[in-house]
Amino acid sequence: LVIGAALSLKPIFSQPYQDIYMESYKSKMSWANYSFSDCIGILNAYKEWHRKKSNGEFRNSEKIERDWCRRNLIKKNVIKELGELVIELSMRLRSFNIIPMRQFRYHESDEQ
Repeated sequence: LVIGAALSLKPIFSQPYQDIYMESYKSKMSWANYSFSDCIGILNAYKEWHRKKSNGEFRNSEKIERDWCRRNLIKKNVIKELGELVIELSMRLRSFNIIPMRQFRYHESDEQ
């Protein structure tokens, strides 16, 4: 669900200017566990962002989330849009009695 949703959006990884291109590439490869798979990288980055968000690590300050995204070369607006799309798709699937895996099920607090 996450990968399909992500592939319908803009890339979540920043593609900075040439001076830090290698740093960006290394970050993306790290998210993908050096598998060379963009999909695995996207899924792992989303899971970590979602875990932090669910644990309330971003709740008190927008700056904390922005800094985390900047450090990890992730586009904050795109990963937030991805989170919203995953919630929407999960709700649509649920309306057809298709329950997403527990790990990615949205929380009631995510709807706000």
